[in-house]
Formats: sequence, C-alpha cells, structure tokens
Amino acid sequence: MSQPVRVLEVGAGVASAYAAKLLGDHGADVIKVEPPGGDPLRFRRPFSAQSGDPERSGLFLALNVNKRGVTVDPADTASLHRLLQWADVLVHDFEVSAAQARGLDASALRAAYPTLVTLAITPFGHRGPYAEFQA
Repeated sequence: MSQPVRVLEVGAGVASAYAAKLLGDHGADVIKVEPPGGDPLRFRRPFSAQSGDPERSGLFLALNVNKRGVTVDPADTASLHRLLQWADVLVHDFEVSAAQARGLDASALRAAYPTLVTLAITPFGHRGPYAEFQA
C-alpha cells in the first residue's frame, strides 16, 4: 500500500481550509498549522447551541474534518520548516508580502523544497495592482 499524500495547511481563511479538507477527504494526511491563539475560524459563527462553547464553531468543525492539528508560533520558522520537510503539498492563503515574510513565497519554496507542490490561494492573485488587497 502506498503512502498517503502529506499536506501541510498554513492559513486562516475558508478557501485554504476547504482545499485542504478536500484533500483529506480523498485520503491525504493533512496537518493544519494554527497560531498559539488558535485559527480565527474557531471563533466564527455559527456556534453549537448545545455546547455553550464559543470555540465550537460549526464552520471550523466542518472545514477541519480529516485533519490533525499543530500549534506553531509564526515566529518559529524552524518548526515550520521541519513540517515543510515532511510535506508533499503546502496549502496557504497569504498575500505576496505575508508569504515572503514567512519564507513561503514561490521562489523561496522552490529553492528549499524542489519537490513540494504549493497551492497559494489569494483573493486577487499574486501579481497585478490588487495582489496585496484583502478580501
């Protein structure tokens, strides 16, 4: 039996979480990286009425089925790079400047991890006058 594709999800948006979820639904081994305070989607409505816990976001729970999670401080680049060495695929949703600041821009990733497949999901692309706009 072959090894599953190993996916590292680093981001805080619905699009990156959904893309990684779809990969996990099809058998990929997905690790979601969250900052110490948790993914912002944990705190978005709707919340479970039965739990009374504001961290039980239905959106977060639906998008993170079939994933494992790890907490990594954004300043801890060594831990992030250890995870990148493990991964076959990286899914992220950072604008160009934010990706560059984290060493996750295409040229840096290609140089450090030549076999890594990268899916960068941004609202307005990586080039052009709106590349740094947030949606």
